Amino acid sequence: MCNKPSYRAQIGVGLIEVLISLLILAGGFLALTRFQAQLTQNQAIAMQRAEATLLAEQQMNELVGALNAKPSSSNSSTTGRVNGVNATYELHWTTVTKSSASPSSFNNNTSCASACDVLRVDVVVYWDDAAGGRNNVSLSRLLTMK
Repeated sequence: MCNKPSYRAQIGVGLIEVLISLLILAGGFLALTRFQAQLTQNQAIAMQRAEATLLAEQQMNELVGALNAKPSSSNSSTTGRVNGVNATYELHWTTVTKSSASPSSFNNNTSCASACDVLRVDVVVYWDDAAGGRNNVSLSRLLTMK
């Protein structure tokens, strides 16, 4: 005698299996959609950071060029605003003179054999990303003023 399940006991089992498969598949698609949204947001933040770095480097080069042409012994601080392609950026730059600094106080990164004036130039770029977070890029450079 063979104990086969009756035809009536198997009715509807295939439909339940299909519904469970669709539920699992929908969950996978939802996870992929979230992942894609996160990738897009991270790409936007990376583009903003690259643009901010470029702006900081441009500002640093302008300041260093101006200071090399006309050295200044005074400390200064300035702020500017730039509308970029990816965000609106706030630029802050500061120049600080340290008179009669010994080369050892700057880890011998200067070309002074004895005491000289050293000018530190700082550029900081701030911006708000798409997620509402506050970000910044900071550059600093030391210049010897003989």
